[in-house]
Amino acid sequence: TFNNAAGAAINIDGITAPGTALRNSTPGVFTNAGMITIGAISASGNLGIVNDKTFNNNAGGEIHIDRVATSGISNTNTFENTGIIKIGTNASAGTIGIDNQESFFNNAGGALHIDRVSNWGIHNSGSPWGIENLGTIDIGEHAFLRAQLRRAGHGADQDGDFH
Repeated sequence: TFNNAAGAAINIDGITAPGTALRNSTPGVFTNAGMITIGAISASGNLGIVNDKTFNNNAGGEIHIDRVATSGISNTNTFENTGIIKIGTNASAGTIGIDNQESFFNNAGGALHIDRVSNWGIHNSGSPWGIENLGTIDIGEHAFLRAQLRRAGHGADQDGDFH
């Protein structure tokens, strides 16, 4: 278990490919109520955040991801956002903003902003839940994306469920 408390900050830069800036794995629960900044100054590997267990970005929590080569967030378990996540706001964030392979919940009050990725804003192949959005998702708000969806062009690659 790792708790990044309100007022706390994690800054990650200088990760070489094929590295990962932040990885949460079994049996971990990662809870963020502070600030996580990845790639503000220099390259931060292939992947910004890899979540293999449970990741909670609580209200008041902010995650900023820039300068990754492949994906801002890769989720293979449960990711819950009630805070703010900004991917590609200041620099390229790879080919996919969020690569979801399991359950991604953008709860009421949660905000996802995805820019500057070369392929898909969100790629969703998640099961059983896929992506549930009760908050705000803005894709390509400040920078043009080739496609917001891999197939349909509207916010997520629909291989799983999108609510």
